[in-house]
Amino acid sequence: MVVVRALLLVAVAVAIASGACTPSDRSGPPLPPPARPAARLVAGDTLQVTVVDDDALSDEVTLDRDGNVTLRVCGRIALAGVDAQAAAARIAHCFANADAYVGQPWVSVMLVRRTASVTLLVGPSRRPREVPADDGLRLVDVLSTELARPPSLVTVRRDSATYTIDVDAVLRGAHANEPLVAGDTIVVDEDLPLREPVARAGVRTTRAAARGGDLAAATCGELTLKGASYRATGRGEHHPDLVAIGEALRARCPGGADEASLREACDRARGEQRELVVQGYGPAHPSIRAVEAKLAACPAFTPRTTPPPTEAECAQLRSKHAALLAAGKGENHPDVRAAAAQIEMCR
Repeated sequence: MVVVRALLLVAVAVAIASGACTPSDRSGPPLPPPARPAARLVAGDTLQVTVVDDDALSDEVTLDRDGNVTLRVCGRIALAGVDAQAAAARIAHCFANADAYVGQPWVSVMLVRRTASVTLLVGPSRRPREVPADDGLRLVDVLSTELARPPSLVTVRRDSATYTIDVDAVLRGAHANEPLVAGDTIVVDEDLPLREPVARAGVRTTRAAARGGDLAAATCGELTLKGASYRATGRGEHHPDLVAIGEALRARCPGGADEASLREACDRARGEQRELVVQGYGPAHPSIRAVEAKLAACPAFTPRTTPPPTEAECAQLRSKHAALLAAGKGENHPDVRAAAAQIEMCR
C-alpha cells in the first residue's frame, strides 16, 4: 500500500536553567496558532521517534494492532489515542525511568501519513528541503531533526507576515516551541549541514553505523572526554552511547587513556570551546555545556583556561558589541553583557 507521508513533530523538554540572570529572548511576536487540533495516533501509524542530539535512542516504529510501540531501553509503550505531544511525553518519561537519561530528554515524535509540507531554507544559498507537515508540527523539532544542530535564530514566513524566533530561548524554556502549519517557510541564515531525511526506513541503522565508525576512529583520550560529555548532558550509565564507549575503553584502553592522547583531546576541546564562544553561544547552550564537561574531565597537566581569541576574532567580537549597542540595547542587556565578557578575553 502506498503510504502518503506527513510529519507531525512535537517535543517535550525540561528547560535548562543557568546562572542567576533571566535568559534573554530575541524572538518577535508569537506565531498565530494552528486552526485545527493535533491528530490522534491510531494502530498502524508509523512514527519516527527522535531524541534530540541522540541517534542511539532514535528509531522508526509502527503502532501494532493494540496501539503499542516497542523502543530500545523502554520496551512496549501504549500510544494509541493520544496526540504526538503526549506520545513524546510518555517516551521521554520512559527513557528517564529506564536510566537511559538523568532527567528528561527532548523527544520528538513524527507521524508518517499526510502530504502537506513546510519549506526549510538553509544558508546563504537557501538550500531547500520540504518537510511533510501536520497540525502538531513544531519549529524546534523540525530544526533539530533536519539539521546537524539547531540554529540560534530563524525567521518564519506565514502568509504575508514574517516572524523572528530565538531558538536558543526555546531550548532554554524562555519562549514557546511554536506550532507550524502547511505552507510555512523556515529561513535559517546559518550555513548548517542538513541531516539525512529521517522519515524513511534504514536511517537509524545508517546513523548507528556512522556513530560506531566515530568510536572506532576515536583515541582513548577522545573516548574519555566523550563519555564525560554524555554524562554531563544527561545520559545515564545504561544509555547505549555510554555502554558503547565503556566497551571501547575496556577493549582498547585497559589501563585508561594515555597522557599524550588526553593532551591532544583536551587541546581540541579548548579549541572547540573558543569557536563556540566567538560564535556567540551562551553558557546555557547545550554545546557549551558539553564542551565544558569535556574540559572538566581533563587532568591537572592540561590548562583549564580557554586560549584568547585571535586578532580577527576579537575584531568580530567588538563589531558584534557595537552592533548590539547601535540596535538600542543598553549596557545591562544580557546580550551586550555577554558580548562584553567575550571581549575581555582579548585583553
